[in-house]
Amino acid sequence: MKRWPSSITNPEQIKEIAALKQKVKELEQSEAERKDVCDALRESGEYFKAIIQNSSDVIIIVDKLGTITYVSPSVEHFIGYMPGELIGKKSLDLIASDDRPRAIADFGRALLTKEVPIACDFCIRHKNGTEHIFEAVCNNLLDNPIIAGFVVNVRDISLHKNKEKEVEKLKELQASKAQLSNALEIAHLGPWEYDVANDLFTFNDHFYKLFRTTVEKVGGYTMHSAEYAHRFVHPDDMDVVAKETRAAIETTDPLFNRQLEHRILYEDGAVGYITVRFFIVKDSQGRTVKTYGVNQDITEQKQTEEALRTLESLRKAVGTTMQVLVSAVEVRDPYTAGHQMRVADLARAIAAEMGLPQEEVEGIRLAGSIHDIGKLSIPAEILTKPIKLSELEFSLIKEHARRGFEMLKDVESPWPLAEVVHQHHERMDGSGYPRGLKGEEILIEARILAVSDVVESMASHRPYRPAIGINAALQEIEQNEVILYDKIVADACIRLFRQKGFQLPVPGSRL
Repeated sequence: MKRWPSSITNPEQIKEIAALKQKVKELEQSEAERKDVCDALRESGEYFKAIIQNSSDVIIIVDKLGTITYVSPSVEHFIGYMPGELIGKKSLDLIASDDRPRAIADFGRALLTKEVPIACDFCIRHKNGTEHIFEAVCNNLLDNPIIAGFVVNVRDISLHKNKEKEVEKLKELQASKAQLSNALEIAHLGPWEYDVANDLFTFNDHFYKLFRTTVEKVGGYTMHSAEYAHRFVHPDDMDVVAKETRAAIETTDPLFNRQLEHRILYEDGAVGYITVRFFIVKDSQGRTVKTYGVNQDITEQKQTEEALRTLESLRKAVGTTMQVLVSAVEVRDPYTAGHQMRVADLARAIAAEMGLPQEEVEGIRLAGSIHDIGKLSIPAEILTKPIKLSELEFSLIKEHARRGFEMLKDVESPWPLAEVVHQHHERMDGSGYPRGLKGEEILIEARILAVSDVVESMASHRPYRPAIGINAALQEIEQNEVILYDKIVADACIRLFRQKGFQLPVPGSRL
């Protein structure tokens, strides 16, 4: 350091020298501080550079046009490129084509947003052509003079996404399994396998449920064939089941399959029916080593078939009984017999016009064919009397509805024949007989017969008067629909005659 002369005594000079010394001291201190700052900055830069270079994330800086201006060295680990290979490239070129439109939209949002980071995920192509899923967080630092771009933190989340997909697949698999389980239960299906060499069946819960039992009651999911036959196969069908089993084991046809129906025993001892569909598996030497298949409980189907057979037999029996009754009426009173058949034909046509089910239409036809069966209890001379009946005689005639009911009430039938016959003279306003029913209290079958009976009676010859005619009959129905006759029935009847050309059979003809 320069030494000042000690002989200086001038006060002004001494003061000036002191000020210069202070200035030199401050400069020396400032230089030391600057050096410390530089050293600190250098250390900090090295520190943050080390962090960036060793980060598990990739740091990318892109300018406002999307050009890469910086990328951290960790990029090589993730997508195979050296940082120098990417500088100057368009960042969007790295993104898979399917995700590019969404990435462009996210970049546009980032341009407009400075305060809030933009998060997104997309596929990036590795240098080897494979695709990886990355999550990115983009910060807009365009206004920062040092950065002047977007700082993007990128993280590979492929493993996480793949795990999510595995979880979704697992959920789908579980859902499919549940659906399959429900389908097996709804269809009453029970799968099984049979190991031929070890004579061992393997079942599951659906199989046991089919037999109305559980694995706890049986004691396990496997059993030998003898136990299976004893526990589940009906004794009278054991030979058939054994024969089919032997055929499956002994066949030389590798595509052998068979469907067998036989009776079973439920856990409670009740008898049921199953259909067994089974297949075989052969070894390299052509021996059957396994059979497998599925049992379907068809007990309800069998019961339905039996009920239908019973119903058909009942129909035939009822039809035969009704024909006997019609024949009895025909012998005693040919007029009443012809009237019944014509009423039956018209009632059937009205019911069909109304769109009633075929089964119901047939019941209405049958009821019409015997609706006056109660007149068998009325003296023939009253029925055929050519003059107006007395009040007493008419009261006897009115009894035929109740008498018919008494004659039919114990006849087993799929249709309410007795009640329809009982009600066919009831009227909608309650003015009919024998019970004065009204409105919905009257069966629809009886309401149809009421209209058919009136039309046929007025349109045909009676012992005590000539025919009034079909036009007068239809006018009667029109004028009194709702009051006496069901409106829907009345309208259907009028349509048949006036729009569809229906005609009553000629008296004396066979229907």
